[in-house]
Amino acid sequence: MNKLDKPDLEKFAKRMLEIHRRMVMLPFPTVAAINGHAFAGGAFLALSLDYRLMREDRGWICISEVDAGVPIPASMMDILHAKLLPAIARDAVLTGKRYTADEAMLAGFVDSKATSETLMSKAGELATALATKEPAIFKTIKQTFYGGLATRLV
Repeated sequence: MNKLDKPDLEKFAKRMLEIHRRMVMLPFPTVAAINGHAFAGGAFLALSLDYRLMREDRGWICISEVDAGVPIPASMMDILHAKLLPAIARDAVLTGKRYTADEAMLAGFVDSKATSETLMSKAGELATALATKEPAIFKTIKQTFYGGLATRLV
């Protein structure tokens, strides 16, 4: 990222915001299965989904931009404010703390953890359970719940 010139960095940032906006507003529940490290953009991508499960024995989730010297745009900070408690978001961006699965659950980065053998099946079970709900309502609910955030992700 630090090697991109200004026009390429702006193009990259705009495309990433569009990806996050689309992920937040998908008209159905979304579930992330985090199988290893989720740093910087990977952490933000996971946070753009509705639910997150993390492998319990490997990997960290981390907002590492402070260590890489990469600024976080206000619209991306909005994702943190929408998904994490204020003190957790503050500490994540100012320290670059690497959260294990247990720490990530306590901090609200992830909803649950699983072994490497059960991660995908547990994520699938959650997605399947959510899929039994009335599908047409998700678009409306997500627009109401995340609409303000989505409008800032441009």
